[in-house]
Amino acid sequence: NPARFDFYITITADKKQTAFVQFFDIQGHLLYQQQIKINSGFNKFNYPVAQFKGYTGELIIHIKTDYDLQKTIRQIIIR
Repeated sequence: NPARFDFYITITADKKQTAFVQFFDIQGHLLYQQQIKINSGFNKFNYPVAQFKGYTGELIIHIKTDYDLQKTIRQIIIR
């Protein structure tokens, strides 16, 4: 699912919590990081491709909550 303009991360949680989201390029360089607040239930976070300053390729997205739950996903950015 390549992204040209925006992409979304959706998270469903059973309780309110905080998470740290990190975006890496394929070589492991940190491109962007953000702390997010997750509410109980469905959460949707929008990330504009423009905030990655011209980067094209595969992003590795690592999410870690304050309850030590972790998930890594991949997103392709094309221009």
